Parts: sequence; structure tokens; C-alpha cells
Amino acid sequence: KSPQVNKLQKQVSKNKKRAEKKLSKLSDKLNKVSERMKINGFMTAAVSMADDNLGTSYNFTDKPNFKGDSKVGLQLDYKVGESTNATIQLLARSRSAESWQVDAEWAYLSHDFSDSTTARMGRLRIPFYMYSETLDVGYSYPWVRPPIEMYTTAITSYDGGDVRYRFNTGDWNNDIQFFGGGFGETDSTSANLVDLTDLWGTVITGNKDDLTLRAMATHISIRDAGANPVSVDDDFSYYAVGAEWNNQDWLVIAEGSYFTAENGILFSDFANHYITAGKRLGNGMPFLTYAHNYSHHEADFPITWGLLNPTQNHVKGKSVSLGYRQEVTSSVAMTM
Repeated sequence: KSPQVNKLQKQVSKNKKRAEKKLSKLSDKLNKVSERMKINGFMTAAVSMADDNLGTSYNFTDKPNFKGDSKVGLQLDYKVGESTNATIQLLARSRSAESWQVDAEWAYLSHDFSDSTTARMGRLRIPFYMYSETLDVGYSYPWVRPPIEMYTTAITSYDGGDVRYRFNTGDWNNDIQFFGGGFGETDSTSANLVDLTDLWGTVITGNKDDLTLRAMATHISIRDAGANPVSVDDDFSYYAVGAEWNNQDWLVIAEGSYFTAENGILFSDFANHYITAGKRLGNGMPFLTYAHNYSHHEADFPITWGLLNPTQNHVKGKSVSLGYRQEVTSSVAMTM
């Protein structure tokens, strides 16, 4: 071989080794990123129909509706540091008859100060109910949707922060959460715009074997954002308790809440509760739900639009429903 050919072969070999080295480094970086990043998704495909207006944030009509309960979500978790994580959850849904909208239900940074203490800041889920944090993940609860007598909120998130402390007392595993923040222009699709300026509260949860107990107290202030013909300023107190018994054979869930408005001009005082009992039969579970909501004090001039459960126009009502859930796979269920 000529000297020129040998020189060219050596150069090609050298360039090949450099390229392999760069690819190896890039692969290592991508592996490190993939170790830090976790992507999850969930989806609910549903159809609903009702012969009357149920007065909730869901859109029920006398014709099959494929939008009211259907949704698609994508959640990204990224490990920023040894004790710090970033989370964002995008949710596409359409409770109304309009087109689908994409919202950031979660967008926060969390930091573990210890194995028992965690703080989060950003956009978080309002912990009104037992299933608040998994409200959009239909697989996490037995119903097609949680009972609308209680879970009627059109507002599910707030901008602020919380601190959670986990501790044990005997055989009980406990979690106490302190949260606070607010939310501006809570109903951008309505002519009635308000600011949820002052939201704070506490949630205490205890778990022992198959039993979970929960209690919540929240203070809420609503202030007029300037688009209403009359002032809607008011302060509310909202209390809720819940219990769940979940073993291999039976599932029993019960929640109750009480809401009171300080002024009582536009917003009524009310209470509501429900109980669900289900019996597992192989991969299926029939269940029965009883729900009841009623007003303690009617507002002087009750509003007819609802932003969240505490501002819904409540009337007395009872319902009894029968449902059935079938586990299709370890991550797919069918409910009716």
C-alpha cells in the first residue's frame, strides 16, 4: 500500500474512535436524563346521558355525550437534585359542549427536607376531597365519576404551596398537610369573574391496615374581579371528613362535608354526604352508592352559576345509584 493510503486509513480509524467516544458520552448523558425523568399518562373514554339538567359542572344532555367525562393526561416528573423534584401534569378535557382544552393541573417543585417532611410550591390540587389528588385518574376510584352531590367542583387547582409531615402513632401511619394560596379569575368562560384570594387549610389522614380516615378544614375568600354587577365578596368555611375500608373482599367509602358562608347574601350554607359499598367478585365489583345534599340556610339572592362546590347553587336532593366495575388488565378498568 502507498503511504497516502496508509495515512488515510489511520485518519479514518482515528475519526471512528472519536465518533464512538462521543456517542458513548452522549449515550451516558441520555441514560442519566432518563434515570432522572419519568413520564406517565392516563386516559378516560366515556359516554353519558341524562333526561334532566343535574346542575353540575359536568355537561349532561338527553343525547349520548362523549365529552363530559372523557379526558387525557400526561405527567412528567424530573429529579432536579437528590431531594428536589419538578412535576408537571397536562390535562385535556371538555366538560362543556365546546372544544377540548388543555390545562396545567399540576406544575410544582417539591423538596424533601427529611424522610418525613416534604414541601411543594407552584400549582397544586386543592385537597377538598379524599380523591382530590387522583380526581382525573378514573382508574383510582370505583365510579365512572365521583358522586356529583359532593364532587361538583369546576376548580381543582390553586397557586401556592403546602407542607406535609408524615409520622406514626402506634400502628397508624399518619399524614398532616398544611396548604395555602389562591387562584385568580377562576372561571374564565363566565361573565362572572372572581378571585379566590385567600385559601388555606389543613388535612389530616390516618391509615391502619385496610382502614383510612381523613379530616379537612379550609378557609376560602372570594373577591370580585370587577366583572360582576354586584359584589360577590364573601368568606367561607368548608369542613369535610372521610373514611375508606378496602380489603380483598369489600370496598366501603364514605365522605361528608359542611359549608358555611359568612355573609349569606349570594351563597347558601349546605351539607352533603355519600356512602359507597362494593363487593369484589373475581375481577368484577358491583357497588351501591347513596348520596344526599341539602341547604341549611338559603342565600338572600342565590347565584345560579357555580365555580366550585362551595359556590354551587345547592338544592335538596337524594340519589341512589348502582354501578359495576370490571378489571380488564392491571391498568385498565371498565365502569358503568
